Amino acid sequence: MHAKRILDLTGGQNFREVGGYPTRCGGRVRRGLIWRSARLDALSDEDIKIIRGLGINTIADLRRPGERNLQPTKPELLTGMRVLAWDDPKTITAKPQEALYQPGATAAQYYQAMLDLYRLIAETHAEHLRRIYQEITRDALPILIHCSAGKDRTGIAVALLLEALGVERSDVIADYVRTESLVDWGRLNAAAATGAGVGHAWMGLLDPTALELLLRADARYLEAALADIEDRHGSVIGFFRNRLGLDQSTLDALKARLLEPLA
Repeated sequence: MHAKRILDLTGGQNFREVGGYPTRCGGRVRRGLIWRSARLDALSDEDIKIIRGLGINTIADLRRPGERNLQPTKPELLTGMRVLAWDDPKTITAKPQEALYQPGATAAQYYQAMLDLYRLIAETHAEHLRRIYQEITRDALPILIHCSAGKDRTGIAVALLLEALGVERSDVIADYVRTESLVDWGRLNAAAATGAGVGHAWMGLLDPTALELLLRADARYLEAALADIEDRHGSVIGFFRNRLGLDQSTLDALKARLLEPLA
């Protein structure tokens, strides 16, 4: 018996399973092994009990150090967990970020800035993605991947993993878009959009149109990111090999760990 795919948590949001998707090779992503979420700083005791009941033993936190310090994951959840987190200061280049702050820009210009931001996320977090995927081939499962909203950085990390497993692009996009209906920005607050490269202290300076676009889980954002990866590396698999340095044996190990035959 598997847990529900989407968990209704008192103090958490966008907490859901990534499993059950069929693949082009005739398999299916195993249930209960990959989870994704928004930040985990406001969980109730009951939330923590529910999450720990999933058997998760690894948490990959894609947030920057400042985000983790501002909204630290509940320590009760971390007890006995392996935590993947990074202290490097690397961040998204300022050019597309600055475009979001341009006063008086058109909606089309702000939209283009969002596409440009998404094209940079995988490159910016390449070292983190490599470590997550490597750990999955070892003993890191079940694993929870999260950032602040579970939208941008988590969205890219999960999308690339599903692509590497052979999940249909339409299902990959649908998994990403589902965040649109699962995040209450009033509760989470707009600071969680920092995954797109926008600093927490500057969120209030955004034009309302830019802010609205920033908080969306628009399919075209992910499509732009994937198209850019394919242009640069020939395919998502090319990105795994050329940029992440993951060879065929690692890709095969990912499939062995995460796929099962269709019933």
